[in-house]
Amino acid sequence: MDSFELINQVVRNLTLIEETDFKMKNNNALILGGLNYDYSDSIKNKENWPYGIAEVSVHNTRGKSNQWMYLPGTKEEAENIHRKLLNSGFESNLWCEGMATEFNFKQQCKKEYSPIIIHIATHAFYLSESNEALHPLMKSGLILAGANSAWSSNVAITGSDNGILTSYEIAQLNLSSTELVILSACNSGIGDIKGSEGIYGLQRAFKIAGVKYIIMSLWPVPDKATNELMTLFYEFWMEDKHNIRTALTKAQKQIRIKYPDPYYWAGFELVE
Repeated sequence: MDSFELINQVVRNLTLIEETDFKMKNNNALILGGLNYDYSDSIKNKENWPYGIAEVSVHNTRGKSNQWMYLPGTKEEAENIHRKLLNSGFESNLWCEGMATEFNFKQQCKKEYSPIIIHIATHAFYLSESNEALHPLMKSGLILAGANSAWSSNVAITGSDNGILTSYEIAQLNLSSTELVILSACNSGIGDIKGSEGIYGLQRAFKIAGVKYIIMSLWPVPDKATNELMTLFYEFWMEDKHNIRTALTKAQKQIRIKYPDPYYWAGFELVE
């Protein structure tokens, strides 16, 4: 058994994922990528930020800094996926730059039916050493447009938008019509481990919100290779009649030819 089959077998045994078909409920898709983290037109009302960003370990490759760096690969990734979905008959909405705010995302999820596919290519965060009194779902989340103002200055921004979409906030959304969420971001599958209760992070948040399938990463992922992997995934997924697992496996095998090191292709897993 080579490294590819071994890694997939181990992770599959750990997550207990079963092969199932993708069931279409609507044909709406929402694609986020190429976000401007300095966008601040809608930012208002600052108050103290409770997480102590400067004092914690923040896991966020696809760029490491107190400022979230622009990710060029996510813009290309989002545009490629948007085109593929449109060509396959989906009603795809592409949000880039300042469009992909936290406010806009939450408004989209307040509609009668949430998008059947949500693909988010951005930074994720996990505050591994923050205050233990803090709710565990407040320690992880996704970075959306305009987040740098709150993140770098240690202030929270209330009202319309702060750009920091926590797992706690995601868990409050109604995503019961969403079949698949892809978190094309570093460490999007990690979080606080609470004994037999499992991991408190983005995975749990999206499941609480009602999402059926989630593709997420187990470690930091490189921008360019992730763009190529996700583009291939959608190509294979459309061809395979919406068999998610087969499409992801085929994409990983093909990326492995170009990038043999498992770091580049084995980080993403499907959970149900």
